[in-house]
Amino acid sequence: MKFLVIIEAVPPMLMPPEQALALCKEDMAWLRRARESGRAEVQYCFADHAGGLMGGCGICNYESAEQLAEELATCPAAGVSTFKVYPLVAPEVVEKMIEAWEAQLAKK
Repeated sequence: MKFLVIIEAVPPMLMPPEQALALCKEDMAWLRRARESGRAEVQYCFADHAGGLMGGCGICNYESAEQLAEELATCPAAGVSTFKVYPLVAPEVVEKMIEAWEAQLAKK
């Protein structure tokens, strides 16, 4: 199952510089491992780091939301981040849902 994952982190200027740098490096290694495992299909970091927006987004493929939640718990920045997770479906699935809705309305 595919999920859109958005991670928003506390800006690093709110922690000591050495700690922020170490956390950023750990996060990048964690992202690399997710890519290499094939679980993360695409990943992007937010460009506005200078403005204080830290984090990024990606599309991940997991068997279940529970499996994804377990993986997100291993993120080094989990304690200073928020995660937004959205399950994704293909447009063809939505088209079928619209057709079914249309058929239900036609019966009325």
